[in-house]
Amino acid sequence: MKKMVLVLLIMLVAVTASLFAEMTAFEKVNYNLEFSGINDDTLKIVKNLSDKLTLEEKIMIKNRYGSNAVVPFLLNFFIGFGSGSYLQGDIAFAIPQTVLDIVGWGLLIKGIVGEFLDGAGIYGIIGACLYGASKIMSIVTPWVYSSKVNNKLETALGIKSLAFTPFINKNNDFGFVASIKL
Repeated sequence: MKKMVLVLLIMLVAVTASLFAEMTAFEKVNYNLEFSGINDDTLKIVKNLSDKLTLEEKIMIKNRYGSNAVVPFLLNFFIGFGSGSYLQGDIAFAIPQTVLDIVGWGLLIKGIVGEFLDGAGIYGIIGACLYGASKIMSIVTPWVYSSKVNNKLETALGIKSLAFTPFINKNNDFGFVASIKL
């Protein structure tokens, strides 16, 4: 009886191991991007496996793991304090945005209150300038970060660019053609 249970256990382990060992290139890329995110090590794995992926699989991976800047832009614009950049994972710009917003608001409030109390309105002007600089930075950085991340992913996948090109055929019909440069 013990031998039978041992044999069944060994068979179960062998079958389970073989199921997980037979991952396709698409599954391996998805697994690595899902659990490790887009970083240099993961992009090396993606680049090594990209030859085994079909064009449809490459586009699916780019659409799923590529960066979108709309939500981070809206968060940065309406909430501020680098919230959208934190969401994207762009800490290099999120921290300065947070600092500029805090210092800008602080000086702006000090300047407004100080103007009424002791005529120290210069702080308000400096605060408004810092807050304005932070807003400009927070509007631009989500788009720049997304572009950078998407370019790295496209390069690793072997997709150079995706473009929609206008065309006119011999019947003077107008339309667009999606083209991908590999």
